[in-house]
Amino acid sequence: MATTTYVYFIQEKAGGPIKIGFSKDPQKRLSEIQTGYPRELMILAIMPGGRVQEREIHRRFGMNRMFGEWFKDDEKLMKFVLEVRSKMETD
Repeated sequence: MATTTYVYFIQEKAGGPIKIGFSKDPQKRLSEIQTGYPRELMILAIMPGGRVQEREIHRRFGMNRMFGEWFKDDEKLMKFVLEVRSKMETD
């Protein structure tokens, strides 16, 4: 049986860059990232998916890449994140 993984979108509560990654346990991953981050982070949205979906999203928003899995927050990326969140809330 395959383990379910999720693509997550994490951002500081005050705004700023968005981390796009994947994990079996996004809440645990948030805690791990928070340990090395000086300001409070939150999960903006989660969707089912793994490495393939993560890479697709990284490519789609490649022009926003700042460093590693951190992407500049802009209107198109936020619109996508809000669509993901809305879909997950209705499912």
